Amino acid sequence: MTPESLLPGLTIIGIVSGATFAPLQQATMDGVGPRLARAASGVSPITACSSEKVS
Repeated sequence: MTPESLLPGLTIIGIVSGATFAPLQQATMDGVGPRLARAASGVSPITACSSEKVS
């Protein structure tokens, strides 16, 4: 397996990850007050990591 053969799949994964991270971050932070903003900002990366481990 060469690095060039991995490029199409990695490109698709990068595009999909980029397209889903921003909306997930926005959904996580919507409606959260300043007091809980730091806790809510940690939910998104944990959710992303969890979903990568499951799939």
